[in-house]
Amino acid sequence: YENAQTRLIVGQVHLLDEIAQLARRRYPYGPEVLEEGIKYDWGLENEKVPFLGDVPMQGRMFKDGFADGMGGGMSFDQKKIAKEGLSEYFLYTIEGTETIANRWAKRLPSLDIKDVPIESLYKYDEDRYGAETIQFVSFANDAEHELGQTPLPDGEVKIFHRLDEEGNLSYVGGTSVKYIPVNEEAELNLGPSRLVKAEPKLMETRTDHYVFTDRGDVDGYDQIETWSLEMINTRPIPAKMEITRDFGTPSWDLKTVDADGVAYARHDVTRARFTTTLPPRSQKQFGYVVTRYIGKRQEAMTKQ
Repeated sequence: YENAQTRLIVGQVHLLDEIAQLARRRYPYGPEVLEEGIKYDWGLENEKVPFLGDVPMQGRMFKDGFADGMGGGMSFDQKKIAKEGLSEYFLYTIEGTETIANRWAKRLPSLDIKDVPIESLYKYDEDRYGAETIQFVSFANDAEHELGQTPLPDGEVKIFHRLDEEGNLSYVGGTSVKYIPVNEEAELNLGPSRLVKAEPKLMETRTDHYVFTDRGDVDGYDQIETWSLEMINTRPIPAKMEITRDFGTPSWDLKTVDADGVAYARHDVTRARFTTTLPPRSQKQFGYVVTRYIGKRQEAMTKQ
C-alpha cells in the first residue's frame, strides 16, 4: 500500500452504509470543517485527492504563522492517532499516510499511559484451573485508572515487574484481550504462578447419621471431610488470594478451623470461597470441615 490513509473502527458497525459514510469523510481525521486560526497554504491549487473532495493535498500547513510541515502532503512533528466517538463505536484515524510493503506490517503507538493502577489476585479453583494457582491482574478502563478516554481494542497485554530503581524489568506474563469499552472492568489471566501457591490436603473422611429403609438398606447419611489448606507467598510484596472449593452438591455445611484473617462465604449453591491476603514471603495454614448430606439426609436437612 503506497501512501495509504488508514482508519480503524473499534466496536460494532451494523450497517454497510455507515462504513461507506466513514470512508467518504471530507477530511481524514478531525472535524468536517477546517479549524479556525489555522491558515492553509496548499501550494498546487489544481491538485485534488479523491477522499478530500475539493481540498488539495499537496502544499504546506501553517498554524499561527509557523510551518508545521513541508510539502508532500500535510506533515506533522509527531504521528498522532485521532479518536472519535461515533454512536456505539470509535473511529481511529492515523495521521497522514503510511506506506506498507507487501507482506510487511507496521505498528504505531495508540496511547502511552504511565502508572495505570492494577490489582493482582491469585485464584485457586480446581474445577476451572486444575491443581495450580493462577495469577490475574485487573483494572478498569476509566478515569480512576488513568484511562477511559476511548475503548481499548483487541490486542496483547504484557506485564513486567520493576526490579530496581534503575528501571530493570522482569517479565511476569501476558495474555490476549478483547475489546474493552469505556468504564468497563477487565481481568487478565496471566497463567500459573510460580511464587504464590495453594495446597489443599484431605486429612480425614468419615460418615455419620445413617438413615435406613424399612428393609434395613442405607437410604441416607452424612459424609464428613476434614481439610487442611496451606497458602504460600514467596513474593516480596503482599499477595491477595481467592480459593474456591466445589462440594458437588447443594446440600452441605462448613466450619472453619484456625482461620484468623481468612474470610469465608458461600459462593453459590455448590461452592465455598475463601479470601485472604498473605504478607510478603509468608505462609498461612487453616482448616475446614465440610459435611455433605446424602440421600434422605439431604431431604431432612432441606426441610429444616
